[in-house]
Amino acid sequence: FMLIFTLSTSVLFIFVPRYEFLKGYLGLEKELLPISKLFHTLI
Repeated sequence: FMLIFTLSTSVLFIFVPRYEFLKGYLGLEKELLPISKLFHTLI
């Protein structure tokens, strides 16, 4: 039981920050998308 618990927690510690980073990156991209579109229309 302890081995399974340790494995699951290590998996969480590896994947949760990556998921949060990806979520933040996607949110940032959504915010930057109108700016980039505006930038492309200016050029």
